[in-house]
Amino acid sequence: MTRNHLGAHNFDDLVGLTAVQLVARLPALCPDVSQFTFTRYAPQPGAATRLAQTSVELKPELEALLLNSPLVHRRAIELLMFVSAADVEPERALDALLSQDDADEGAREFRIDAHRLAADSVQTILSETPTDKALGLSSLCALKRGGFAHLPLVDFCLAATPDNQQVMIAAARRLGLKHAAVLESGRSYHVYGFDLMTEPEWARFLARALLLTPIVDVRYIAHRLLARRSVLRINSSVAKPEVPLVVAAF
Repeated sequence: MTRNHLGAHNFDDLVGLTAVQLVARLPALCPDVSQFTFTRYAPQPGAATRLAQTSVELKPELEALLLNSPLVHRRAIELLMFVSAADVEPERALDALLSQDDADEGAREFRIDAHRLAADSVQTILSETPTDKALGLSSLCALKRGGFAHLPLVDFCLAATPDNQQVMIAAARRLGLKHAAVLESGRSYHVYGFDLMTEPEWARFLARALLLTPIVDVRYIAHRLLARRSVLRINSSVAKPEVPLVVAAF
């Protein structure tokens, strides 16, 4: 693992920051990084919504089930939706699960020098981001000594509650993160690790995170491994109106 020289950083002062404010602190938290990577993207409907849209006959019932069920039941609902949709149109049901294309993510990326990264510069980028787009932080970082590394970023699907916040802190530590922030993303959580990783270490980190199923977003991890970088939303958008907020850090 590529360690940052964090020294005696006070992580308690990260609690209460928005994701934008946290990103502005990254140069101090990751002093070995020369450039951070961002991307703009249009949030896509989840697998369950795409499955519900495969059949006009099934759509109202399945969409109501998806909207009115607790987050913890989402994977079971997706399985039910797939079985129901596959009974009608199996090829369209499979297409709904495999439709997202990660191949062009690199073309949408742009980098910002670490010394230019501050809350006002991120706000400028946000002001230039259309309301139907999300601004995401990529795990891919350029290093001052040359080459690239990854921030360990991961998306969870555990419902945001006071008790589950403690579970998330424990999960981040069990995944081997020495320094990290836990953010409420709306319904669930994002985790930002601050110790840089090589690409093989980052891939192993995400693969190990899969063992935390069902509290980790399995489809997120699959897409991130295919794209060879993690991305986490840092702003609100039409599709995702909640701004991620730091609720714990260590």
